[in-house]
Amino acid sequence: QIDHPNVVSVLDMGRDATTKALFIVQEYLVGCELRALIDEKGAMPPEQALELMLPVIDGLVAAHALGVVHRDLKPENIFLVQSRTGRTVPKLIDFGIAKALRPREDEFRTMIGQTMGTPGYMSPEQARGDPDIDARTDVWAIGVVLHAMLSGRIPYEYDDNPQVMLARLIMNDPLPLERAAPAIAPELCAVVHRALQRERGQRYPDMQSFYNALAATPLGGRVRDTLRKAAPVEVSSP
Repeated sequence: QIDHPNVVSVLDMGRDATTKALFIVQEYLVGCELRALIDEKGAMPPEQALELMLPVIDGLVAAHALGVVHRDLKPENIFLVQSRTGRTVPKLIDFGIAKALRPREDEFRTMIGQTMGTPGYMSPEQARGDPDIDARTDVWAIGVVLHAMLSGRIPYEYDDNPQVMLARLIMNDPLPLERAAPAIAPELCAVVHRALQRERGQRYPDMQSFYNALAATPLGGRVRDTLRKAAPVEVSSP
């Protein structure tokens, strides 16, 4: 149902007549994950980070408007596609554990207390297994992704043990961006800082508010205006 140029398109779905396996057909994209870019370059210029993330946030605004929370936002699920004009277009992919805020009566519901997501990017409420996950959990995850793009690292010390990571998310405050990357403009650090509040009531209340805050910074406003002037591009391949 999500029709947005920065969200992967689902073209068809069904059940295989022979194997009975369920399937979906998505648009075919050629490019790389944002993770590959971060691993190769480390911290990237703020302008490049915002050029990639503002469209993704706009795609999440569209998803949330339909009552869908992604719950697994991370660099591996943001795919960078090269258009025919050479422009890099980010696409949000993999809604495999997305949560419907307004589920139908016959729709699968996540078990209460079940932890789902990727520990390094999960919100504290996800780490606790809270049942009332809402759009603010995606606000947190995008804050972590932005932190990683701007500083080259996530705001928590990484550990291979997922239980250790979950404990850090629940108990510790994230490393402020201004300490991880002192060269970043204070107003941009302040936006990321609010997105990474452990108490979700102190975060941006929705993804549109997060987008507006980024666009209200001098750099974010320039990037938003440039993106609006750019012609729409077709990136999927046959």
